[in-house]
Amino acid sequence: MIKEIGLLRRKPGMSPEEFSKAWLDFAPTLLSSYPGIRKYTQNVVIHLPDSAPPAYDGVAEAWWDDIKSYLAALAWTQSEKGQGLISALAQFTDLNHMVVILAEERNMK
Repeated sequence: MIKEIGLLRRKPGMSPEEFSKAWLDFAPTLLSSYPGIRKYTQNVVIHLPDSAPPAYDGVAEAWWDDIKSYLAALAWTQSEKGQGLISALAQFTDLNHMVVILAEERNMK
């Protein structure tokens, strides 16, 4: 399996709570339209009191069967529907600071 890990930062002026709700509401749109996705998780970063704000507000993980499936999904993002999905993501995510990492997961336990 191929995993895409995305580090997300909320849009400036948006509270962590607003970001979390918008991201949760976005998930059904993502899952119903993104081709070949097998699994998707959202990890909301915990903001500890009396500490510096974290660099990112969320970590998304998405899995595909193989690199061919992932590349097909990536190509789909250039389509009209794919661009619509990215526009929806941009409503609550600072896309200029989003980091995407492609990895092959190794389960140890």
